[in-house]
Amino acid sequence: MKTRRAISSTAIGLLIVGLLVGAGISYALVATTITPSTSTVTSTATTTVSGGGTQTVTSTVTATSTATSAQQQPGSPGVEEASPEYLANIAAISPLCQSNTKITIGVLSDLSDGLSYEGVRVANSTRLAASNINAELSAIGCKVTFAADVEDYALDSTKATQIMNSWASAGVQVVVGPLNSGTARVIVSTANSDHIVLISPSSTAVGLHIVGDYLFRTAPADTWQGQADARELWSLGIKAIVVAQIHDFYGDGLAQATASDFAALGGHVVNNGSFVQWNDPPASGFQTTAATQINTDYAQAVSTYGASKVAVYIIGFDEVGQVIAQAQTDGYSSLLTSVWFGSDGTATDTDISNHTANAAEATAALGVKLPSTEYAAFNSPLLTAWSARFQKSSGFVADGYAIGGYDDFWLGALTILAVGQNNGQMVHDNIIRISQGLFGVSGWMGLDAAGDRIPYNGYDVWQITSTLTSGVYQWAIVGHWNVNDTITWTKPPI
Repeated sequence: MKTRRAISSTAIGLLIVGLLVGAGISYALVATTITPSTSTVTSTATTTVSGGGTQTVTSTVTATSTATSAQQQPGSPGVEEASPEYLANIAAISPLCQSNTKITIGVLSDLSDGLSYEGVRVANSTRLAASNINAELSAIGCKVTFAADVEDYALDSTKATQIMNSWASAGVQVVVGPLNSGTARVIVSTANSDHIVLISPSSTAVGLHIVGDYLFRTAPADTWQGQADARELWSLGIKAIVVAQIHDFYGDGLAQATASDFAALGGHVVNNGSFVQWNDPPASGFQTTAATQINTDYAQAVSTYGASKVAVYIIGFDEVGQVIAQAQTDGYSSLLTSVWFGSDGTATDTDISNHTANAAEATAALGVKLPSTEYAAFNSPLLTAWSARFQKSSGFVADGYAIGGYDDFWLGALTILAVGQNNGQMVHDNIIRISQGLFGVSGWMGLDAAGDRIPYNGYDVWQITSTLTSGVYQWAIVGHWNVNDTITWTKPPI
């Protein structure tokens, strides 16, 4: 059983100490004390993974954490704001700062497939991170430089493996990515055998919460999102849900986690054990089958609970827009009067809300509102300033992927500097301790014992709005889930 490490409800001293190998010299990166709240959150989900040959691995994850509220963030004021003093601690003892070494960090992103909207932002944010790190290191006299080698794996796990092998031959020790859990599941064995650290800003599948592997994830595991989504639905008076999902490693785990937590609250999962599913990539005509099944299950639930107490919970990516539009095309008018709830795969996705590119999809999605949860970045002056700087340099509005990619690059680079050499095994052995002393653009970066983010920031609920800008319906935050399992609504979708 994999468990999240509990955070003590007494005062915690976040003193992150690194040890220079062979030198016996210790140094402090961050020293600060916080007093967390006493809220404890527990969520359990089980995922069975079938590997090659006859091997089957069953992973049961129980996530338990006592965490601070969103206003009690531990850590430093922010990597960039405190960087001269912060980096000076490392530069003073890191032998890398005395060399003219150029260290390449790989960036495994999607620039041409279903997550390309997010992937291009990750490409730009990691390049910005490399530029900023180099400027700040130079300012304190540190000679080492970092470069971001961005590769497009197009959500293709075979291609991602080939890229990983090429990086291994080139001596790359740290990689930001991949973006999706399905690929992370495939390439983690390569990362483990080649001692290449993967830092993903967006892989969240429950079954990848594994202690000791080379995958580190700066978004929390989906045990947390499942609990947030269940509470979101229950708080709005929903008593029954129809679950529809992409049938992959991510979708299977999140669907099960949410269904279990919703049932634990007293809710009814209409199609429990037979969720509406489509493959990844979706087959031709999948949206027709999915929309028909959703409508059938929805009608059954309404006959028992009433329309105001039933909702559709749908997990997927861009293709979710096609399913909603198909329901409209097929004339399922009653189904389209319900609110459809999404997840982090749909949150802020402007491909779904792009009225210029696909008016039918965008209009249908606007009609069902599609409130979708996404791990929240901590609202700080650092985030505001960085977001403006990112948009000015890249032309893109910052999203969670961009913010995560930026912080992940910093985390990788700082850990390399802290251990004094570009060595994947040493980075692996120290990155959790380093993360617990970092406050990045997204907030406190602390990872748990399995290398997954501790969800101090909670989850924002995003919803499509009628505000049309440059032909795209804009998304806005309408609620927030906190780690004490409460949700605050600014504009409830129901």
